Amino acid sequence: MADLQALLGQNISHYRIVEKLGGGGAFPEPEWQLERYMATMNHAGFTELRFRELANGPDGRIWRTVPHGKWYASQHGTIPSCSEVVLFHTL
Repeated sequence: MADLQALLGQNISHYRIVEKLGGGGAFPEPEWQLERYMATMNHAGFTELRFRELANGPDGRIWRTVPHGKWYASQHGTIPSCSEVVLFHTL
């Protein structure tokens, strides 16, 4: 999903996308970082929504790979990619 702005104003299931928060959902090491992030969001009262009709990952989320996307890539030459994920939450 290249243009996330295109989701604004759209209805998915019975939810309406009203705002995009944050600019970087990038997790260089999602194996542990995403789990920690989700625990923090749950603790703050947010519940994740997953839309299988949009998902491209086996976990029911929207993922994309960003080549050389780690913040320190420009200083260290060739760096593996990082993964970005689109997360939907409700209160």
